Amino acid sequence: MFDMREPTSEDYKKFAPALYYAEKHEKAHDGYYMIVSFDGVEKLLQVIDHRCFLYSLSFDKEVTSIEFLLDEEYGLDFVAISKDYVVSLEKKDEDRTKDEFVFVNNNNGNVEEFDFKATGRKDPDGYDGYATYVQYDRQKDVRVMMIFQHMVKPENRVYGYHLNNPAFVLIDRNINKGRYKRERFVKKRFNYEENPISYTLATMKDNGIFNTLNEGAVNINMMAEFNRYYRIIRETDTEIKIGFPFGRQYTLEEINAYVQKMGFNTSVPEEIIEFFNGDNREFKEVFMVSDYLRKLYEYTSSMLKQLNFGKDDNDGNN
Repeated sequence: MFDMREPTSEDYKKFAPALYYAEKHEKAHDGYYMIVSFDGVEKLLQVIDHRCFLYSLSFDKEVTSIEFLLDEEYGLDFVAISKDYVVSLEKKDEDRTKDEFVFVNNNNGNVEEFDFKATGRKDPDGYDGYATYVQYDRQKDVRVMMIFQHMVKPENRVYGYHLNNPAFVLIDRNINKGRYKRERFVKKRFNYEENPISYTLATMKDNGIFNTLNEGAVNINMMAEFNRYYRIIRETDTEIKIGFPFGRQYTLEEINAYVQKMGFNTSVPEEIIEFFNGDNREFKEVFMVSDYLRKLYEYTSSMLKQLNFGKDDNDGNN
């Protein structure tokens, strides 16, 4: 249950710690205040032009706040979902087919995006979809894209344990500065029972021919299956060429170290997963507030247009 109303004198007494907090951190006397109720839990909303603060009180009167910004038509522009991330709504344009939420990393300024889609069919490993995590460093003009295999049906939820071993890692440099360059890595799975020759060759590349022949490939790996990464040499609609067994192979740890050295994350942050799954309670509340203010703005604008239209007609008749 959602409700919004004007505060009473009792509300101002109740939220005195929040008003004191606002005085210390913002301008407490600017804008206007509203009481917002979410399923019976009341919070204090401060609106300063298009800048908004939602204050909460704990049982021991401790104040927490979340800041969000509205655009010119009072639609949600951005909201801070944690100390590390701000969510911004990017409008549809020539580069985007629809309005999309993007994440701005407060620690490094990188712009990050996340997507989750079903493919309509299962891949050889049994997954029916994929998750895409994109990070872009605007200063260096470098973008890292990680694509993870993931089940979509029946839950349509993202799980973090699926987002640690990317199937593809794409690194783009000089996207806007000219001399564009792309590096592409793909994960290859080796299973001894499915293909003992490839399994043994990959083990030899890691451990040497003598050690592999002496100890046995399975004994060295202590597992019947493992993954390695390779640079993509050529790609068509039906196949990917990686140059195995002659090309260099990489472990996940080596790929992660390469990505981290450039200043990027190697897995999807928990804040983004929670946001995508709809588990971020603060964002739900902010979205309800912004939606209410947007509808109020649309109604007020419509009424003003009608009044002005009537005024113009009367002026013309005089």
